[in-house]
Amino acid sequence: MLKYLSFLGLPLLIACASYRLADEPANVIAKDRQMSELVRLGWDISPPIQGNDPELPEPQSESVSDGQTWRSFVSKRGRTDELRLVRNNAGIGYAIFRDGALADMFLVTIF
Repeated sequence: MLKYLSFLGLPLLIACASYRLADEPANVIAKDRQMSELVRLGWDISPPIQGNDPELPEPQSESVSDGQTWRSFVSKRGRTDELRLVRNNAGIGYAIFRDGALADMFLVTIF
């Protein structure tokens, strides 16, 4: 009987876990979310970074998540957009924030 009840509880557990996934701050799910919400979800977000910082990736460097080059990534940045170093449950990288919302992300390390 206990095995049967455990088997019935598994779909409920999966349903609860999948509901929680909707709040996970992974880069794919988080696009267009406000910076304040991402911080509440556990993201570490640095102050804005200047585009000429020597620590930034080389132009030909590729994102470990989608293969886009750094040059392509930063070309999406608008005049008033902010570039910030971020750390989330997916990894460490750089993010472009537009009007306080995540516009795009360039992962350099995946967890």
